[in-house]
Amino acid sequence: MIQKTFSYVSYILRPFSVLLLFILFLMPPDVMALSSEKIAVLPFKIYMLKPMEHLVLGLQEMLTTRLAKEGFDLIDPATINKGELSRIKVSDLDFARRMGKEKGIDWVIKGSLTQIGKKISLDLTIIPISPGKRPFSIFVVGDRIDKLDQAMDRVAVTATNRIKGVIQIDSEGYQG
Repeated sequence: MIQKTFSYVSYILRPFSVLLLFILFLMPPDVMALSSEKIAVLPFKIYMLKPMEHLVLGLQEMLTTRLAKEGFDLIDPATINKGELSRIKVSDLDFARRMGKEKGIDWVIKGSLTQIGKKISLDLTIIPISPGKRPFSIFVVGDRIDKLDQAMDRVAVTATNRIKGVIQIDSEGYQG
């Protein structure tokens, strides 16, 4: 009786285990490796007529929080701002990659906020530390500064999709 129960259970479980292995092999490597992606979000540059220095670290914190919700491993902004990482310039790709490699980082994100009139532009430059990949830029334009949260949400989703390698077609806008 025990022999029959055991063979019956293995008869049912064997197809499920084969199916599970098959699904794992079909998963793209980017999806499986996502949890290990380590990101450093650098302090933002602010280009506005009014002094808004609180946004330098505030936007850095906002983007860090949103990307952490997507499952990325983010370096604490306080750690970044105290160390050499805060000195990374987008124009010096070799330095950025060397620093990232030393710190075990996969991606470095540098951002800026520009206001011209009432319109705002939130811009990111995302630098992959891997030498086989090229840096890329993302921007989101908004109608007013009070819609900055919506712009940050949109730029975080776009950054997440680009880092994951998900194709995204932008056809939506927002009025504010």
